[in-house]
Amino acid sequence: MKKYHHRHLFYVMIACLTSASGFLNQISLAEETVPKIQVVAHRGHHTRAPENTIQAIQSAIDIGCDFVEIDVRTTADGKLVLMHDSSVDRTTTGTGKISTLSLQEVQQLDSGIKKDPAYKGTLVPTFREALRTSKGKIGIYLDHKDADVEQVVPLLKEFGMIENTIVYCGSTDILKAYKQLAPEIRLMTGHPETAEELINLMEDLHPETLDGNIRDWTAPQAELARKLGAELWFDCLGDTDTTDHWNRALELKATGIQTDHPEKLIGYLKSRGRK
Repeated sequence: MKKYHHRHLFYVMIACLTSASGFLNQISLAEETVPKIQVVAHRGHHTRAPENTIQAIQSAIDIGCDFVEIDVRTTADGKLVLMHDSSVDRTTTGTGKISTLSLQEVQQLDSGIKKDPAYKGTLVPTFREALRTSKGKIGIYLDHKDADVEQVVPLLKEFGMIENTIVYCGSTDILKAYKQLAPEIRLMTGHPETAEELINLMEDLHPETLDGNIRDWTAPQAELARKLGAELWFDCLGDTDTTDHWNRALELKATGIQTDHPEKLIGYLKSRGRK
């Protein structure tokens, strides 16, 4: 009886260890399958460097962002440059609309001194320069402001960035033009206000991603969007760029978050095991 008792205990211990090991493996697998959140640096890491500049893109790369959001516009002589506003007044030492200035005129402007004297001499970059900096290091979240799709797409192809780019635009016609020229590119539109608008949008355009201010999304809308096949990349900008709103983005099962404070968001996501 004594030997049987020891043998019985031995088998019980083995069974428990095996069960525990299986349980731990399940936990490990569950942790591995929790999706990581894609961090998007709005206009580059613009809290540290001038917005929409090579320095802002490089800083986003350096701190570990997944995507950099940049705005593309066209000069009077048909060159693609980065600029959020239609004019150069706010961010540079010049005045006038990008569309009325040549590339040479735009690149004579200082795009850094208004941010900080330390950035004096910073130039408005071309789209080509932005792609050269980003290639193999960070994805492009391209806000299409004013550009020829037939110019943009060949450059993305030249740098092998089609599959690493998400294009945002308020015009479905422009987004369809991107898809025709580059079927692999991902499209993004804003927040549809009603379920009917969301369903119609998904049927018409089939965007891979949807954005919009985190404040505008409800849980039923987010669930419907996911069921229809769209990822959710929420904007947490301005007064919604806070821990509470980041947490809500996770609750709504975000794939990506666009932020003005990427270094803080990365720290937060790491603390939640989502980065």
